[in-house]
Amino acid sequence: MKPERWKQIDEILEAAIDLGPARRDAFLDRACAGDEELRKEIESLLAAHDRATGFINTSPAGAAIELIESSINRQTLPDRPAVETRRGRKIALMIIACAAIALTAFGIYKLISRDEPAKESSKIVPVTQAGDVLVAAISPDGKRVAYVAGDGQQSLRVRNLDARSDAEIIPAAPVDYRSLMFSIDGRHVYFIRSDNKSAPEQLLYEASLYRARASDGEAKELIKGVGAPFAISADGQRLAFARLSARGTSLIVADKDGSRQRTFFELNRSDRLTHLAWSIDGKSVVCSIEDSTEARLVEINAESGERKTISSGAWEKIYGICRLQDGRFVIAARRAESESSQLWIVSAGLEPQKITDDLKDYSSPSCGGDFLIAIQASETSGIVVSLRGETSPSGPTAAGCDGRFGLSFAPNGKILFTSEKEAESNIAVMDLDGSNKKQLTSNAGVNRFPSASADGRHIVFVSTSSGISNVWRMNIDGSQQTQLTRSERGRILWPQCSTDSKWIVYALADNGKTTLWKTSIDGGNSIQLTDVNSFHPALSPDGKSIAYLAGDGRRAAIGIIRFEGGRVKTLEPAPGRVNAMRWSADSRALIYSTTRDGVSNLWIQPADGSAPRQMTDYKDGLIFSFDTSPDGRWLAISRGQSRSDVVLISNFSRWIAMKK
Repeated sequence: MKPERWKQIDEILEAAIDLGPARRDAFLDRACAGDEELRKEIESLLAAHDRATGFINTSPAGAAIELIESSINRQTLPDRPAVETRRGRKIALMIIACAAIALTAFGIYKLISRDEPAKESSKIVPVTQAGDVLVAAISPDGKRVAYVAGDGQQSLRVRNLDARSDAEIIPAAPVDYRSLMFSIDGRHVYFIRSDNKSAPEQLLYEASLYRARASDGEAKELIKGVGAPFAISADGQRLAFARLSARGTSLIVADKDGSRQRTFFELNRSDRLTHLAWSIDGKSVVCSIEDSTEARLVEINAESGERKTISSGAWEKIYGICRLQDGRFVIAARRAESESSQLWIVSAGLEPQKITDDLKDYSSPSCGGDFLIAIQASETSGIVVSLRGETSPSGPTAAGCDGRFGLSFAPNGKILFTSEKEAESNIAVMDLDGSNKKQLTSNAGVNRFPSASADGRHIVFVSTSSGISNVWRMNIDGSQQTQLTRSERGRILWPQCSTDSKWIVYALADNGKTTLWKTSIDGGNSIQLTDVNSFHPALSPDGKSIAYLAGDGRRAAIGIIRFEGGRVKTLEPAPGRVNAMRWSADSRALIYSTTRDGVSNLWIQPADGSAPRQMTDYKDGLIFSFDTSPDGRWLAISRGQSRSDVVLISNFSRWIAMKK
């Protein structure tokens, strides 16, 4: 059996032991997701655990087990004896169980894995498998999860975690759901919804707050003109919500039925209120507020409107807030120097504590009982290589995450690409047919966006190995990795080498704006090239021009400037969200990827302003990155799927107890 399988068994087993026998059945339904062989293995180990509880304490064999435990514990950190003792005992139990069922390899794997001190981590267990979950909430007793799934057609569903049932309580319709919460008694679901998707510019002002029965979805409109977010007080008697207007944002408090509305705070027009949660005593609300430079947590008194900052300066964006039973808060947020949004515990005056630590993105955290759920977004991708001109080139099934954050042809005919596994992101290289794969970076932060120099000597890429993203350079074989830029904040994206191999052009996202810069391939000071939002830089093969996407990606124009600087030329791209861009080999046209209705395709557009023409004809899937070979003959595309589902942090109650 493969080590990955043993690791999966280990994680599920540990979480099941923590839950106790009464709650294991429903948990195993979710964790094993229909894999009967996996479930049988877990149940065998659990049975051995239950039998061994007394056996370890009374049997003569207990001395041998204690010897194994003490040997393992001597290799662990001294300040975590309770966790490691339990893990050591579990290993001993596994050895006994494996002997009974002839799974000796499992015990060997677990013992080998103790060469390094164990690192406490959260176990992530899937709750839904819809793949398109937008927002979610768990009931206060932790027994049910409400979630919205869909894109053009959105539906509201409730999943009973104990009874293993999932029901659509409000059918799919062309509506737009926002915030979602259970009532304190768990009998109702509150949500914000706009019922008119035909006028997107009005969605912010025409949404309403509804209350629906969690059993059958019978809904009642409570308040009109509500802008997300909203929150229910700890006693269930009051609502706090935002109301948007052309003047700005008002914070309003009301009774739970929507009556007795009162404004208690007004935001500046330049600020954006994104999420809300009541304090445990019901005297204030905690909000996430964004401006052009950062996102911060602010506590606002619901009577006086007095405000104080809880946490600021560290967050680039906040994607959700929920309150714990002890009064602290869990947020989904991305730091300015981070590559993904993670789950954190925050409280006034204390350093934030990280709950998750991987390369996936988390949003919509919700706490109920001893449980924490969130929406986890992840991608799978594979690299398709074909002769240019094929309208729907196919390739390997997207089982991993290759090329998701960049790929590039090298002059020697090889392909550079990113390879992501669990919490690691590295640069790798392969032949045109996908053979001879070799990893070039390792154990050095997050490494993305490779680009080969035209002379074939170097590879430039973005790495966080120095703590924050910067441009790095390495030899074509991966040796002599050298940091070139010295940025102290913000995120660097999409570095590209100039045709003469002397310059690197990259994008810097900082203070709410993304601009283009260039620096020497030998390092040194950087020179700013644009002062407007500029994304996905592309350098023409003739060395004369730089193209970039100007705007927010949805309603954007293509800008073209001379490499030495000069007047901007603009083109209007094909409809859709532009994801990546390259020049054609003759420098006469731009090739870019657009995504419409969840499907990506490549388009080619002459630089003289002529109409764009569609190059590929995919009917499904997303394009994450692509490149053309220097001679223009070959096309490499990273294609795959993006999924978002509800996950359960299975050992959250134990994690909270340890971190207090």
